[in-house]
Amino acid sequence: MIIQRINRTDSEKVDLTVHNVEGATLSLGMGCYFVGFTAGTQSSNDGASVMRLSIGTTGDAQMQSFAGIALEDIPADGYGAIRAWGYVNSVLLSQETDKTIGVFAGLPSSMLRPGGVAGTFTSVYGDVNLSTLSMAAAQARMSKYINIMATTNISGSLPYGKSFVRAV
Repeated sequence: MIIQRINRTDSEKVDLTVHNVEGATLSLGMGCYFVGFTAGTQSSNDGASVMRLSIGTTGDAQMQSFAGIALEDIPADGYGAIRAWGYVNSVLLSQETDKTIGVFAGLPSSMLRPGGVAGTFTSVYGDVNLSTLSMAAAQARMSKYINIMATTNISGSLPYGKSFVRAV
């Protein structure tokens, strides 16, 4: 664990070294979760093993063991750094049709949840895919983990957004 204390130019941040136990690369900006909290992953529970967040309600459930955002490409069965607390320049946002997310519509629009591509994020606010969760429950679950810090249009590509992560 690397903890940078606040100084004149950067805010505090906490970075962790993790082991990617998924069979695919965990790309820069992807969200990941600690294994061991979901069915079928208990045998890998060592406090360092992570996998990228799934899509939909599976990804929503994995947010309870959210570890952070990849600060680099971490190869399958490799080790790398993630940000567990602090400002992140590159959070990978899900490709969607004409959706703008950001801080312009108040706090709910800045909350991010797992997106339509594994490891990516999208906005909680106004998301009709939360059919199994009430909006209040979704906001309570997601608001403590990751918030977008700049308005971003996520139409037609997989752009990066600036966000603040609170996984610790």
